Amino acid sequence: PATVTLTPATATLPPGGSQDFRVTLDVPAPAGGTTVTLGLAPAAGTIPASVLVPANQLFADFTLTLDASGTSVVVTATLGGSMDTAAVTVSAGSGGLVINEVDYDSVGTDTGEFIELYNGTSGTIVLDGLSLVRVNGSGATPVVYPTGAPIALTGSLAPGGYLVVATTTVVVDPGARVIRFADPMDNVQNGASDGIAIIDTARMVVVDALSYEGSITAVMIAGVGVVSLVEGAPIRAGNEDSNSIAGSLSRLPNGTDTNDAESDWGFTSSPTPGAINVP
Repeated sequence: PATVTLTPATATLPPGGSQDFRVTLDVPAPAGGTTVTLGLAPAAGTIPASVLVPANQLFADFTLTLDASGTSVVVTATLGGSMDTAAVTVSAGSGGLVINEVDYDSVGTDTGEFIELYNGTSGTIVLDGLSLVRVNGSGATPVVYPTGAPIALTGSLAPGGYLVVATTTVVVDPGARVIRFADPMDNVQNGASDGIAIIDTARMVVVDALSYEGSITAVMIAGVGVVSLVEGAPIRAGNEDSNSIAGSLSRLPNGTDTNDAESDWGFTSSPTPGAINVP
């Protein structure tokens, strides 16, 4: 083999995200295989130092995992005088793991509540170490509820994948991952004002946040400190869930995250738990 190609040539990941890459030779590797040297600049993540293409094979795969610094990187694959590169852009504010849709107020009793998360990146997101926190802001001081019981997330979420936390009566798209609330109703607060946040318990930072029916600008979250759940301008008055019209609060278009809640969120009468949001 004389040349090596690295694919994909570009990728967009959140801080801490991962991406699978492939090195491909121009001809199959000889007996004993062919070693391709790998590089990462700057060193803001982890990849193997090299990857072995087995004998008689054209390609081999490896995984890049970014650190939490939010630094974009370039991956290199080198074979003799041949080198190929891939540019990885870090997007912390858009295209990452986001709270994508919330139905917190059902018609009649609140048995249809759900919270949908969405991976808008081109890479798999590892969920281990992340938690979903719900905040009641209707009192004098906003508090996390239930006390000391965030929802731990585990496993991973594929590119374009959905994770829905829902009551047992909610019909979730079969392609989505599902976590069921333990209680049959009243799992998501619907009084003004309330909020939701995704917390990285390893880095102790807020990954994404939503404040609805009002602005929660200061809430104490254990291990993180006092944080705001408002991104940019608050959601416009009138853009809230309803107990008289079936619907949900959604990012419109699906997955949009400009870090401005007023622009990103709107009410839709067509809830889509585990599928693309529609107006």
